[in-house]
Formats: sequence, C-alpha cells, structure tokens
Amino acid sequence: MLGGIIYGIFFTAFFVVDDIKIQGNQKIPEEELRHVASKALLKNILFFELNHFLLENTAEVMRKLQEAFPEIELVTVKKKFPDAIHIAVQERQGIAMWCQDQTVQVTLEGATEGKVTSGRECLALDKHGVVFEKKEPERELIISAQSTRVSMGDKAVDADLLESL
Repeated sequence: MLGGIIYGIFFTAFFVVDDIKIQGNQKIPEEELRHVASKALLKNILFFELNHFLLENTAEVMRKLQEAFPEIELVTVKKKFPDAIHIAVQERQGIAMWCQDQTVQVTLEGATEGKVTSGRECLALDKHGVVFEKKEPERELIISAQSTRVSMGDKAVDADLLESL
C-alpha cells in the first residue's frame, strides 16, 4: 500500500514539470534559459533521474541561471502546482565600459611560448560595477585598466565610484 502511494506520487506524470514559463528576457534567448533551467530541475534519486515538482529547489535553479548568464541581474523562480515553473528575468543594463588589453597566447611548433597583444577588449558594466557582456565602445563612460584583468560576471568597479561619476 505505502509502496503504491510512493510510486503514485514520484513516478506518475502528474507531478512532472513540463511547463516552464519565462518572462522579462530581452537579449538572452528563451531556449537557452529553458535549457539551463531544465537541466537544473533534474534530480538523481537512487537510480532514477526525476524532474518532479515536489523535489524542485527554486534557489538552485536561480543559482544555475545566474552562473550560466552573467547578464542576469535578478531572477526569480516560482513553482506553480502541479507541474509548472515560472521564471522572471531582469537583465543588466550597461552604464559604463571596462576596456582592457586583449592578449592572445601563441605557441609555434619548435618555438617558445609568447604573448601577443592584439588590441583592446571592451566589456559593459552595470550600475553595480559587474562586467556582463562584450561590447563595442560607444558614448558611455569608458574605464580603462592596464594591469587588472576581469572576466564576465566579475565586479570590476565599486558601485559607489560609478554612482559618483
């Protein structure tokens, strides 16, 4: 009897999350957001891979989405009984540019390694000083660095400094 109840709850299609609604995205393709969310929803229980409403951890889905997409400033994930997940995305808005030397490491057969500088790389900064996308310089404030190198999702500038400019 108990086994039948457990089977009914965890292995029937009633609680399988098959409706993922996404809103608020402008630049990030919906298919990419859905793919990352779907992977985060899968749970391994013993020998089974389950996508089950009752097992879903919304905080884990939010974390995975923010890791995969540095351009997400804020994301909320809500469960809607019995089989839906609603994801609301707020994307970062650029207010300044971070430009740095772009270096490429070249290794030639039979030669020693060397670094070749191949120009400048500019990245958009949001109001919190977080770098989130590659961008061509426009009419925004440009912050240039000689010795500091940042990657997507890094905080390059203190938010108070940006606010004071």
